[in-house]
Amino acid sequence: MAKTRAKRKRDADEITMSNAGSRWLILPPEILRMILQYLATDKETLRACSQTAQEFRHVALSFFGRHLSVNDANRVKECAQLITRGAFQHVRSLDLGVVKKSATLEENWKHYIVILGSFARFRTLGRLWLSEVPFTFLQKNNLRETITLLGSAVTELGLYGCHFSSYEEMISFIRTFPLCNFLFIRDCVTGGEAIGGNALAGLPEHKLVVQDLQLSASSSRNLLIDVSNLIKDADLDIGSLTSLVCDVGTSERTQCVAAAVSTSPVKHFQLACSEPGGFQVFVNHLSKWSLKTLTIGPQFRETNTVFWVEAFKGLPPLPLVNNVTVVYHYPKYGDFNIDFWEYLERILSRRDLFPALKSMHVRCSFGSHRLERMLRWQLDRSLRSIKTRGITVARQAI
Repeated sequence: MAKTRAKRKRDADEITMSNAGSRWLILPPEILRMILQYLATDKETLRACSQTAQEFRHVALSFFGRHLSVNDANRVKECAQLITRGAFQHVRSLDLGVVKKSATLEENWKHYIVILGSFARFRTLGRLWLSEVPFTFLQKNNLRETITLLGSAVTELGLYGCHFSSYEEMISFIRTFPLCNFLFIRDCVTGGEAIGGNALAGLPEHKLVVQDLQLSASSSRNLLIDVSNLIKDADLDIGSLTSLVCDVGTSERTQCVAAAVSTSPVKHFQLACSEPGGFQVFVNHLSKWSLKTLTIGPQFRETNTVFWVEAFKGLPPLPLVNNVTVVYHYPKYGDFNIDFWEYLERILSRRDLFPALKSMHVRCSFGSHRLERMLRWQLDRSLRSIKTRGITVARQAI
């Protein structure tokens, strides 16, 4: 009985911590609005509230956690109104983005300025993630001081599909964050009325000591910014880099990144490349690193065995790798790529290459629900010998 009570208490604590620290939260708009209103209540009003209201506000704070994600035009407007009344001062992580084209209009951009300006004054953000933010509006809205203040606290910076006037402007923005040790850049582009300019020229430039770096520029978007030379151009200090994600498109670009990080103490590595040569570039560096985890993908919807033989040619022994993760996207209407999984099975089953391998994670996006059941069965069948070796195989749909 005592063990049962202890287990229940432990489960309850885990649930509470999970809710309080949840990064992604999907709530009905009316419930979210109620929570935000309580979060915005000032101290005088709170004292006058009933005990029930205080308890609800406490629950709201715990449930909402310290992460805030706003990526809808109406949500951004509400957030801008509430933040001026003192809301969200407890927030330490912010995802601010644009998912609707109407939100990129200048009249809606003012709400983004209010949110960024308020968090800049709070100086409480440790994580800032910006998605599809049109920095080309910087020419009309002076955010230089706001960005400088944000840079005094942020340690984790993410830029996903943001619009800059130029590559140099993106570099200037990044170097404004001296405390940043986690840097994520994916598919940023140039464009807008001020294309080619740099509204952030003259801001303080710092040398970032980056421990976790994720670079991606492999989409087909127009005016995509090439980030293969970012490490050199932004003067990043990667002497303590332990985690690297690289997906920069071609073998030539991959070579630029590989040359820059060849002497870094990388322990966690993820590579996605559309060319066998891209894999080969890093295969030559794997033996220099003390890798513990290796992630392959996401890439390659339909490739043959010859491709994989070329990609993994000369793969050195990786004695410290204990986990391999494979991220794979199936085509919407396509066959199970048996070549990929059979070759991967042969590679991972070799004890001379992966003597310490204990677990394997397979993260798949299936093309359709109709094919999912069949593909799962074929996947389990292909990985049978890996399981026989005693390696734990876990699957996750994405």
